[in-house]
Amino acid sequence: MKKSLSLLIIAIIALTSSINANAWTDRNTFGLKGPVKAVYDKNYTISNLYFEEDGTYIHIEDEFVSPGVFRDDLCRIIGIGYEYADGYYFDYNPSGQVYKMSRIAGTSFNNIYKYFYDNRGLIIKQILIEIYQHIGGSCDEDKTITTYTYQKFDKYGNWTKRTAKTGRKSRVETRTITYYE
Repeated sequence: MKKSLSLLIIAIIALTSSINANAWTDRNTFGLKGPVKAVYDKNYTISNLYFEEDGTYIHIEDEFVSPGVFRDDLCRIIGIGYEYADGYYFDYNPSGQVYKMSRIAGTSFNNIYKYFYDNRGLIIKQILIEIYQHIGGSCDEDKTITTYTYQKFDKYGNWTKRTAKTGRKSRVETRTITYYE
């Protein structure tokens, strides 16, 4: 009986530890793994990201956004910026990945990014819908499709180099990631 109880306690501790080790942090919103401290990426929509040691988002560098953070019932980030105004807004798929990000900048400019993932959790396709509202209320909409292939990853499995292809044009994107270690 004591041996069974001891094994049960050990199993519960192991399960709790593994759940906590894989617990949701704000890094998940941005597809990051490991103890990420900062991401420096001039190619991405949100250029530089900073995190506390526990994975809590600190801030981004964006000249248009005053950082307020809005969360859903699961404590995931659903908005960064002013509530229902200038900022970034996130929608998640059932796997917990951001499948849509909206970028709002004033009343005349909105971007909607839709993301598609491979089985490793990497974005392989992005559809960008740019919406421009003109004086008088008419709108123009442009749609751009970008596909991604990955060349380099760091020891945590975060990409550090990838190729983005939009139409016939390709560009190499790199980013630097620092860690708490």
